[in-house]
Amino acid sequence: MPRASRRRGDAVRRHADTVRFVLFEARPAGLEFPQLVRASDLTPSQVRSGLAALKDQAAEKGWPPLTWARATGYQLGAERDVLEA
Repeated sequence: MPRASRRRGDAVRRHADTVRFVLFEARPAGLEFPQLVRASDLTPSQVRSGLAALKDQAAEKGWPPLTWARATGYQLGAERDVLEA
């Protein structure tokens, strides 16, 4: 029997909501991964699973995409030039 996706549980949705809230608070600047871990009070594993779930939620619900760039880190609702890059 195949295992259920890790991105569908209640805990993962809470982690995604926490990550989304932290990234909205940091807008328009982004956060690097260590900053995101500290700001969210989640473990690195929880932040990774929250980021993955948040990417899925953004695609499903038509939210602004989650982007990552070396210079700015993770961002929600980035400017057009960031999205094109």
